[in-house]
Amino acid sequence: MEFANGLYQVSYDQVPAVNQSRRGDPVFVCLMSLPQNCPPGDDRGKLYTTTNLRTEESWTLPDSEQKVWEATAEGCIDTDRLPVTTGLTLSECLAAITSLEILGLVECTIAGEVRRR
Repeated sequence: MEFANGLYQVSYDQVPAVNQSRRGDPVFVCLMSLPQNCPPGDDRGKLYTTTNLRTEESWTLPDSEQKVWEATAEGCIDTDRLPVTTGLTLSECLAAITSLEILGLVECTIAGEVRRR
């Protein structure tokens, strides 16, 4: 979801409250957390809660890329352990890994582990 001010939220799953929203709906967006341990210039990972003022429904979308990045801080981590370590679903973890790979920040080993580049 992209807002008029350039802010965006990303989900790898369907979010019912987002599905009920319409283009142009007034919303209230609140910054809930800031990322830590990021590479220089990387400002992803901010977590926002958004309330649609028309429907009065709210959603908070996970900062999956940031959580996967933080999980690799100590070195390689097995993709099977990522959901437990990050609190994300496996599909969110795999999507975040793909995004981080495209950005050149992580790589996957032949053993199924993820590590920073």
